Amino acid sequence: MLRRALLILAGLVGILVIAVLGVVAVANTDWGRARIIALVEDATASGPVRVSIGAIEGTLPGRIELSDVAAYDSEGQFARAGSLLLDWTLLDLLGGRVSVNLLALADADLERLPVLPETPEEPEPADPEPLSLRFEAPGIEVALDRLSVDALTLGPSIAGEQVTVTADLSAALTADEVRAGGWVEAVRPQGPPARAEIDAALVPSSGVLRADLSLREPEGGLVAGLLDIEGRPPLALSLTGQGGLDHWQGALEGGFGPQARLDLDLVVRSTEQGYGLAVDGSIAASRLAPSDLRPLLSEPIKLALNAQARPDGSASLDSLEVSLPEASLTASAAVDAAGTPVAAQADLAVPELAAFADLAGTALGGDLTLSARLEEEGRRLVATLGGAPVADGIALDDLALTLTAQADRALAELPAEIRVALDGAVATPQVEGIDTV
Repeated sequence: MLRRALLILAGLVGILVIAVLGVVAVANTDWGRARIIALVEDATASGPVRVSIGAIEGTLPGRIELSDVAAYDSEGQFARAGSLLLDWTLLDLLGGRVSVNLLALADADLERLPVLPETPEEPEPADPEPLSLRFEAPGIEVALDRLSVDALTLGPSIAGEQVTVTADLSAALTADEVRAGGWVEAVRPQGPPARAEIDAALVPSSGVLRADLSLREPEGGLVAGLLDIEGRPPLALSLTGQGGLDHWQGALEGGFGPQARLDLDLVVRSTEQGYGLAVDGSIAASRLAPSDLRPLLSEPIKLALNAQARPDGSASLDSLEVSLPEASLTASAAVDAAGTPVAAQADLAVPELAAFADLAGTALGGDLTLSARLEEEGRRLVATLGGAPVADGIALDDLALTLTAQADRALAELPAEIRVALDGAVATPQVEGIDTV
């Protein structure tokens, strides 16, 4: 009985092997390849993106090369590839592993992004769970030894101008880690390449993400041109960090030299109440500012903020602190689920107005404070101006002006009727050369 069962099983396996070999043999004929092309084109004919293939070459299934591949949407062709090559090891599947030796794209164009039908937004769950990168690793390993992109040209609608991208990347998925690394370069028709380097790993069981990303380009590069920075200075920028999304901590450092750089510590949090972002550090921005503002930005701007976004669509800027030698600002704000500002406060202090004289085009002195409050679900705004400013020799001591705006609905909705009141006082102005007593 057992011998008979083994003979039947052996026969079934033999039939399966013969069938697979037969399919492979047919697929390697001109007729078989033509049938594969027809199946792919028929399967995508009624979808939002239609695909056409000029030819299939190589020894299937281990090495497959598609040539003259094109993609179309409702407005016509938006992408093409001269060659798309897949080289993988079929027998590794028997050991529970997908081994891709090479996936290569060459002589390709992406003129624009495809036009896709709109998909309805899914309703938010009543009790949303905190966002996490944890997942159950599949029972199979995947290894992409090399992803090669040789001359992928992006159209102006994507990058602002024609840009050619090359890349050499690798990735792997195991039960213990998901890893990706390599480099990507982007080159303008006339200009040096911008190079991004990637080294990242994710632990599925804990959701801990480690990232080390960098972006560099020499003088005259693409990124500086997109930002319209005078002289197109060289760029060196890095983002590093580690942690789960419940507390991912990182650092964003670098820029276009000492007069245009970021030095920021970042913390990202995901909880049942939503997502939070904390930023603390400094921003040097004098090179990015108009020439008349550069003297005010000679020192880096100190920045600290805490913000939250909630599942219902509401958001808040819990705290914002911005400081320069010439001025300081503290603020907070909140918007409801519809995006309407419903609360805010801002306090600006300028201890030395003389620093702004060149910008104003007149002699300034003294000090100035400005305070604003948005209250009553956004229906009431109170702004107060105070201090002892001096402008063109006229001193306004003990200045105290209060502007109040009130409406029956949120002021951001621009109601038809807004009630405005102005109240204030100032000491008798002191004018140089004139006795006002």
